[in-house]
Amino acid sequence: MQASQTLLRNNRGSLAALGYGVAGVALLAIVALLHHPVGYGRQSLEILASIQSQARVDQLVHAVLAAVFRFLAIAIVSFAMRLGLWRVTVITGLVHFEGR
Repeated sequence: MQASQTLLRNNRGSLAALGYGVAGVALLAIVALLHHPVGYGRQSLEILASIQSQARVDQLVHAVLAAVFRFLAIAIVSFAMRLGLWRVTVITGLVHFEGR
């Protein structure tokens, strides 16, 4: 048995936990995006007033999203490290994710 297969077999539980964590954080990001405030009105002043009235909610949504994406980046890097950074497909996925 190769060393990579042994490593994956031994880390299967922690890989599953990381995978569920990534999925949960992605779901939290979608929920936060659904609560993103939207300006409304027909005139410019009405739109600006609605945006200003929702400033607190907007700040909260952006703070949650910043924390979510920071945790998501840490989880993805941890997931890639557990899968094995010697694998070309893992490095490709990691570079693709972190390049966004």
